[in-house]
Amino acid sequence: NPTRSEVDLLPTHLAYVIYTSGSTGLPKGVMVEHRNVLNLWGALATTALHSCPSSSRVALNAALSFDASVQVIVQLLSGHTVVVVPSEIRINALAMGAFLHEQRIDVMDCTPVQLDILLEKQLLLRHVLVGGEAISSDKWDALAASTTTQFYNVYGPTECTVNATLTPISANGRGPHIGRPIANTQIYVLDPHGQPVPVGVAGELYIGGAGVAR
Repeated sequence: NPTRSEVDLLPTHLAYVIYTSGSTGLPKGVMVEHRNVLNLWGALATTALHSCPSSSRVALNAALSFDASVQVIVQLLSGHTVVVVPSEIRINALAMGAFLHEQRIDVMDCTPVQLDILLEKQLLLRHVLVGGEAISSDKWDALAASTTTQFYNVYGPTECTVNATLTPISANGRGPHIGRPIANTQIYVLDPHGQPVPVGVAGELYIGGAGVAR
């Protein structure tokens, strides 16, 4: 367990490199620094997971080749227990339900396509982070109606360290949306000239702040 001074480790040093096709369609390695990862951890700890006691058990559902795994691994910093979901269980809906029950999982992350088993089995999960693809209006309403689990919609490209925005899924009359920026993150909607668009006008999403990788 070396100290920071022994290894001369700085927040700007590399934490990991992960490959993604991103918006270009061409594979590229995204270089994420320690400061980027710690900002993600702090943002989750003060929002979606702020009420989770240190005894919480968190399922590592995403493969390590998927950056969503990072948001679970960092839960070790909060004293939570990280439980790895075996790959053969991850692809079997019935086995997944039994695994989450047997392992007494409190928190997990998943994609919208995995949500059906959670809703059908009425598992007693405290918090579920949903990301990776858009949530349909019908599924959004079903998640908002849950009385046992608080679901969160998280959005972000790999280049911005997993999540850039977050919102609790609630029945407030709004349809599916990506929420607001997490801590130390700025979101801009710009036109082709790089200028902010008026309210209600479509544009391209730009992200800045502490989560942006090298």
